[in-house]
Amino acid sequence: MARAQNALINNMVGLPDAPIDGKIAKTSAGQDYVMAKLAKDALTSPAITSLKAIQAQYSPVAGGGTNSHDSSTKLAPMQHLEKSVSRYLGSGQDYKDFAKSQAIKDERGLMVDGLIQSTERLNLQYQQYKSNERKEAVLAALVSAESKLSDGSIEVTDRSKSTGNIRRIALSQAMASK
Repeated sequence: MARAQNALINNMVGLPDAPIDGKIAKTSAGQDYVMAKLAKDALTSPAITSLKAIQAQYSPVAGGGTNSHDSSTKLAPMQHLEKSVSRYLGSGQDYKDFAKSQAIKDERGLMVDGLIQSTERLNLQYQQYKSNERKEAVLAALVSAESKLSDGSIEVTDRSKSTGNIRRIALSQAMASK
């Protein structure tokens, strides 16, 4: 499953840009290419980061995921969260077992369970914070792309400004090798 997810993300991202020679990078065409590549990377990297973060949340982790007490299982962090929620707030067998154990626990045991729940709540807040940061980065990239479209610095028909620069660099490399 992870290989298929990686293949999908890699297919969406595409091949990395070819490196350019140091001499050529100092030319105006090389500088244009580098700037276009940096701009393209700035627009695409928030989306790629979000895809990888989503993949990580749904990929099994040795040790059962965040805050797991059973290290023999392999759970994805989201599966662990679902399990915790059903234990504390659900109506299934996990909830019934948890409620029974709470009824017979001493004060220390109840405090430990309360701390575990607080830890899981903090982890949820942290995951939400990271998610909001990724959303903000994606929105900033969209605003940047929209402003470039509106001021005319890029056109929708332009697949990439770097395409022309790549041709120029290839031409200059061919000329340099002669």
